[in-house]
Amino acid sequence: MNRKYKLVSLDIDGTLVGDNGKASKKTIDVMRKVRKKGILLVLNTGRTTKILEDAELPEDTYDYACTINGQYITDMRTGEVQSHEILEPEQVEELVQLGNKYACVMRADADRWSVNAANLKGKILYNTMRTLMQMKIMKMVIFMRKPIEIHKLSEVPREGVAKMVYISTHKILLDLQKHVPPQYEAAMVLPNMLDVQRKGISKIGALKEVFEREGLTAEDAVAIGDGENDIGILDLCGYAVAMDNAFDIVKQHADEVTDSNNDDGVANWLEKTYLQGD
Repeated sequence: MNRKYKLVSLDIDGTLVGDNGKASKKTIDVMRKVRKKGILLVLNTGRTTKILEDAELPEDTYDYACTINGQYITDMRTGEVQSHEILEPEQVEELVQLGNKYACVMRADADRWSVNAANLKGKILYNTMRTLMQMKIMKMVIFMRKPIEIHKLSEVPREGVAKMVYISTHKILLDLQKHVPPQYEAAMVLPNMLDVQRKGISKIGALKEVFEREGLTAEDAVAIGDGENDIGILDLCGYAVAMDNAFDIVKQHADEVTDSNNDDGVANWLEKTYLQGD
């Protein structure tokens, strides 16, 4: 690979941050140095803007934040935010009913807040999954607060919802995904997590909008990711890097595999590519 690539698209969970959800000091230092070289760093994530702050990434370490799978695109240099239409209340109602049908833990995400909601079966599932995670039997990089037990659909927030998140077993989510109405985008973020939002909103769409703003093409960009929902981005960009902890299917779409997210894989790749010899 040569050094012609002017932009790097970075997933967050399982990629830029460790399993503790935080960016390491090395990662922060390397990102700042790479930006000084004139390389654009774009965070392209399913996370909300609020939860993004939990990763403890200073705002001077990246140029763009594409959050909620492209729902919002923020130019960190100017503070300008480009947003897309959120879900209508009746659409939220429809998606909540779908989650109840499969007894999933559900999360309603907006730009600055998230609300976890579960019916009784979903609450039991949530607690079981947390126990498995604590026992190191199940590994999941997700950020869930204690769920609210929902007895009425009217108790789930309807205003300002950008996406619904379903959390369950992979088998259940695969079945649920098949029954998501065609007017929505459904992306498997993790084996146990499915994102659903308006049709036409995606990580790919967000990155293309950044390309247009910067006068670049996909051939000018590198993508780094670990999850199945990163495959489209890896295929889009001129060069693709998968994390060592990525799913095998993701690695099949990569030109190169770097170290794991717990071993500063992103920082190591950026350092060797853009800072070697400094």
